[in-house]
This record gives sequence, C-alpha cells and structure tokens, in this order.
Amino acid sequence: MMVKSDRLIRNYSPVFFRDEILRLEKIILKSGISIEFLIDRASDFIANSILRKAGSRLRTLVLSGSGNNGKDAALAGIKLSVLGHTVAIVFLDNKSLERNKDIFKVSKRISLLSYEELGKEGFSDFLKKFRPDVVIDGIFGIGFRPPLSSESSELISEINKISSFKVAVDIPSGIDADSSFTDENAYKADLTLTFFAYKPAHILPPAKSKCGKVLVSDLGFKKEIDSFKREIQVLKADLSKISENPYRRKPDDHKK
Repeated sequence: MMVKSDRLIRNYSPVFFRDEILRLEKIILKSGISIEFLIDRASDFIANSILRKAGSRLRTLVLSGSGNNGKDAALAGIKLSVLGHTVAIVFLDNKSLERNKDIFKVSKRISLLSYEELGKEGFSDFLKKFRPDVVIDGIFGIGFRPPLSSESSELISEINKISSFKVAVDIPSGIDADSSFTDENAYKADLTLTFFAYKPAHILPPAKSKCGKVLVSDLGFKKEIDSFKREIQVLKADLSKISENPYRRKPDDHKK
C-alpha cells in the first residue's frame, strides 16, 4: 500500500539551536512586533499551561532572573494572581527587585523578594512558610552558559529538595540549550514550556531527564517559523506521543 510522503514527517517538529532562535526573534521583531508583545504571549502560554496542569487558587512561586525569561515568568505570575493564585516572586538579586518592584507589585496576592537579601537560610525558611504548590523557573533561558553561579546554585538546590510541581520557562536553569551540558545543581522540572521550537537539550541526554514533559508554543508565529531559512537542519523531535496542543493565539488578538 502506498503511503503519502507527508505522513512520514507529520509527527516531527524541528529542533532549533540557540543562534537560530535569536535570528528568528530578530525577524519577528523587525516585522513590527514588540518584545513586550512576545512576553505577553509567552506569559499567556505559561499561565494557561499551569492552570491546565495544576488547577487554580494555588500558592505559586516564581523565580525570576534579569532576562526576558524572568519577565515571562513574572508576568505569568501576575496573571495567575488575578485568577486566584497566591504568588511570590523571588528575584535573584536586589537590583532586579528594585528595577521591577513598581511594575509587578500590582496585587495583594503577590509578594516580592530578593534571594540576595534573603540568603540561603532565609530562603529556606521562606519555603517552609510559603509551601508553594507550583514553582516557575525563569532564572535563566537559552542564553545560559555554564556553570551556575554560587547564588543561583544554592537557590536551585533548595527548590529541587521540595515536592512542588516544577515548571521551567524555555529550559531548566543550569542547562546549556545547545550542548545539553547539565550543571549538577540544574533545576529539575516536571514540565518545560518552550517557544517556537524544541532545543537540542530538550531531547538529548543528560538534560532531557531534567526537562520533564516539554510543550512548545509557536506564540502565533507558525508562518514565520515555517518560512525561516535554516543554515542546516540537523535534528527533529518525534511528537507522535504528544496528545495536547500548545496554547496558541493569532498575532492580532488582544491581551487577556
């Protein structure tokens, strides 16, 4: 029996390297889309995925770094707080906290903290009192280059000890997206939510075991992804066992 050739690749998705993702983002931004729009889309995907997996009215801890991943995670925390979650956002350092406190302090359900100020013991005490149901890791993204700093290593080690449902934004902190290098104290996720395409570390050992289930959203830019010119296509990921579709909206949709 003849099999159509498109069926042979229907269940496969491209795997992009770090530089390819950065080039794709530049193309999207040059088309007139703002970085704030991308962050809004990414935070919608994060918040909706958590609501589907973990339900509502939970205690949610957001770990935020200084990059866009931290903003994705923090904005998702704000949206979850509006929907009834009690949210704490822990920034890696005091500078990041000061820079964002006026932006993110919009709800009585949100507490803003700094790991630099808390220290290891203070953070451990905070975890015991807050007892998060969900943790969102937005400390580092695909731009991370090993190793982890002593502060981030301490913070993540404390998080890995608790039994909360753990979500990573784009890639678990402590993992190199391209090489799959995994720091010994890398964040261990139950669910990783990534954007545009899989990265090598999502499907290659040893990092794969730290990613948990991986969901990809095109953030409404499927056309741009499909038409993206790659220098070389090396990897594809088998999607045949993934049953649910990532959250998706069109570029002209309004914010929720």
